[in-house]
Amino acid sequence: MGGRPGRSIYDAFIILTSWIKAQWCKGKIVMGLFLDVSSAYPLVLSDRLIHKLIVKDCPPYLISIIKSFLNNRSTIMKLDSYLSVPIDIDRGLPQGSPLLVTLYLLYNSALPVDNLLSLEDQEISLGFVDDVAHLVSDSSYEKSLKRLHTQGNLSLNWGFKHGAIFDKKKAKVIVFSHKRITTLETFLFGDQELKFNNKVKWLGLILDQKLTFKKQIAKTKAIFLSSYNQLARIIKVTYGINNQEAKQLVLAVIQSRVLYGSLVWLTNRNKKSVSSFLDTAHKKCVRLTTVFLKKTLIAFLKHDGVLK
Repeated sequence: MGGRPGRSIYDAFIILTSWIKAQWCKGKIVMGLFLDVSSAYPLVLSDRLIHKLIVKDCPPYLISIIKSFLNNRSTIMKLDSYLSVPIDIDRGLPQGSPLLVTLYLLYNSALPVDNLLSLEDQEISLGFVDDVAHLVSDSSYEKSLKRLHTQGNLSLNWGFKHGAIFDKKKAKVIVFSHKRITTLETFLFGDQELKFNNKVKWLGLILDQKLTFKKQIAKTKAIFLSSYNQLARIIKVTYGINNQEAKQLVLAVIQSRVLYGSLVWLTNRNKKSVSSFLDTAHKKCVRLTTVFLKKTLIAFLKHDGVLK
């Protein structure tokens, strides 16, 4: 997922949460291993990428073009008035190229589990460019842990063959379950011992063990308050930017931040409290971007609403 037309970050969120809930309905214990590839683009091995294209039966003429595109490259470092001698580059994808994401998706296509992302599968992987989530499920903690170790070892083997390094600080493991598990041992990932977390952050969304999204909602409220206070400094009735510019700024800054991932974290369980928060945020933004005073009737605010 990611880097392709018609595939957004919401697709990844919906598949992840839907699969976890489907496994819960079967009484399974779900575990997740979340990884991030460090310096993904600069560490791509050209020969390995060409081999991957050959295996995938890409047209020979296209392989020749890409091979020529990746070979015979050099760079020069400039520090003030100093220029280094040309330095040969034998790996990595050219930054800024339109082909960058497409080539990397082909390069790391073997990292996620090769399946159709069915709700019936006991193992799935979600890859969003250089962020990967391995999810496994089974009837017991021990069986799920064994499956997760297998996926972790497969990821390490892929990284060894492809010259990739996983960010140790971003590697996280978590148990998604409503059941209480008292014996949580550490998870061995290469030479690193990972402790099971009660929450993980993936693609900017905070996931907790029971998918209540309480941490995510608290974060969203804090983001709104911070963004609102910052904009309030430059949007005033007597000075600052005009109303139309203020509305555009609120839509671009506050709405995009507050509603990020809301398609997932707004659930039936928290709908009442979240709706109350969003309604309050809406009123504050309308007052901020218009000349209405604090005692203005709510009906007028809704008529001239900003966050519709």
